[in-house]
Amino acid sequence: QHDHLVDVRDEMHVLELPCHSRRSKHKSAAQAEKEFKEDPLGSCPVLWVRIDPDVEWAKSMDFRQPHYAWMQALKMERDVVGQYEACQGLTNAAEDIFINALSDTLSNGKLYYRVRTMAAAALATSYVESDQTAGLNKVLSFFRRRFMYESGAMKQNNFAQITDYFLQRGIVAGVAGVIAKEAMEIAGEFLLSVLNSNDNAGNVYDDDYFVADMLTCTARMCLRLESNDTVDRCYQEILRYLAVSELVPAQNGIILGAATNALAELAVAKRKISTEGNASFRNEVVDTLLEVISGVASNTPFYESRKGSLRALMRLESGSLGILKMVLSLADGHVEGSKPTNPASSSRLRRAALREILRASQNDAQVRLGLRANTKAAAEVCR
Repeated sequence: QHDHLVDVRDEMHVLELPCHSRRSKHKSAAQAEKEFKEDPLGSCPVLWVRIDPDVEWAKSMDFRQPHYAWMQALKMERDVVGQYEACQGLTNAAEDIFINALSDTLSNGKLYYRVRTMAAAALATSYVESDQTAGLNKVLSFFRRRFMYESGAMKQNNFAQITDYFLQRGIVAGVAGVIAKEAMEIAGEFLLSVLNSNDNAGNVYDDDYFVADMLTCTARMCLRLESNDTVDRCYQEILRYLAVSELVPAQNGIILGAATNALAELAVAKRKISTEGNASFRNEVVDTLLEVISGVASNTPFYESRKGSLRALMRLESGSLGILKMVLSLADGHVEGSKPTNPASSSRLRRAALREILRASQNDAQVRLGLRANTKAAAEVCR
């Protein structure tokens, strides 16, 4: 290992560092170059490179090096940050040797759980040309072996081992990030099965954040799959969790907030895949979702779930100034039938609503046009 101190002062900085290696006396430069091209992993004198290994810089960095260098770092690095960076670098790896290295990392119980969850996320997006599900299958195989019965149903949650809790959450999030079309369909079925069979009856710890992750990830997968059947099944699961959360409220209303946002995602997905033949059904679904989300936003006492509901409203109907007024009215508690709002909570919600309006105006051309065409109305909305 060789450390080099570098003084970076300009936006563009080109640096050449010495390589501490010796070429065999019996090899010419041409022969050495040929061997490197044939076997870069075995012939390169530099195994891997790390920038700022002690994490002393406040920086945002996009660092690239060959996948074989990241694999060497993953296998030989003893620093947790280095292992985590190596897993990130192996994202979208397209060879079996790299996929196997990530799979070994995921299965290694001695490693830090964040390294293993990052390995799961990288593995889910990795595939080879002959098999688009190569990496995803290894992730699902590990999850089923560890957390599911042979029948496909989930085992009862047991979060006594904190590592298992974070692994379950990390794998669900990683599976939702698959990029290959064939893998998306498998991932969607897997997420729906986990959402359907989740069992926390014998667990002494709450699974609220795990359920919230599943709802969010499943809805986002439905948005990418654009399948009517998948959207309908996910819709029924979300309504089931909404009903349960009304009877047994989760901590800070986290499930309620995740469910309402998931409903908004499904409504958007339904619009994308609808045709004239099922337009009426789509409109009925959207109306139902708006009614559910509006009721949650005006009646729930939890700040997080109310904020999530306001975000969902903006997600659904972000182009309407009437919706903007409704959002701020819900935040202030000035809607007929809504519960009185604590002034401090109302102020926080109004700020959150304004942030959602500004975010929508940045991301949605329709909102920008509406605000420009109705300057006075927009100013009154945001007053």
